[in-house]
Amino acid sequence: MPQDFKLSRNRIFKIALGLATVLFGLFAFQFGFRFAVHEEETRRPAALPSVFEESEIKNAQSLNALHHQLLKSAEAFSINGSAGVRLGHFEVRGTNGLPISACSLYSRVEITYSAGDMAVSGEAPLMVVEGPCTLSGDGLTLSPLTFQFERIFKAEVKNQTMQTFDDPEVSATFINVSDTWPRMWVLNRVRLYDPAEPVNKSIVIEQSEIRDRLGKSLTLNY
Repeated sequence: MPQDFKLSRNRIFKIALGLATVLFGLFAFQFGFRFAVHEEETRRPAALPSVFEESEIKNAQSLNALHHQLLKSAEAFSINGSAGVRLGHFEVRGTNGLPISACSLYSRVEITYSAGDMAVSGEAPLMVVEGPCTLSGDGLTLSPLTFQFERIFKAEVKNQTMQTFDDPEVSATFINVSDTWPRMWVLNRVRLYDPAEPVNKSIVIEQSEIRDRLGKSLTLNY
């Protein structure tokens, strides 16, 4: 067998062996990474937010679990003049396989309240509070969109949008108000959305579902 042919065959063998080693290394790394992600998630404390696959986030089962995650620890609060509703938080699997905050997909939160103590022409006044979606310090809940009743009551009673609260990124839009500000507001609707995405990609929870899941209405009084 010619010497140059032997050298070529050896060279091809070494190249093939090198490629096989690289491919095996990549496979081992990928398998190890996935195993590590799985192990990390199985060790996650039950109190931490649930992790959802973005591709499955709209199927009925995932959506039901997602709504449960948002509402399971929901509460209305009023502290030192600031009021709002605290919602739970969920996570979505990112492109690297690790969990990322829901706020990475849904940059805005919209909380709608209806007046619980009055109606105008048969329709309850509405207050739509809107602001950025951010994760609270505990990592378990969304930062609540807070507003101050005192500032509302000092304003002229009319349909309007107010943005004079402690957090300048939070606004409150009033719809169907008459000659008196309501003193009781009931959580009516929750919406998480991305302004750049179609409306049907929003996460929406209506009042009937909120009441059914919590067994009560969440109410703020002034």
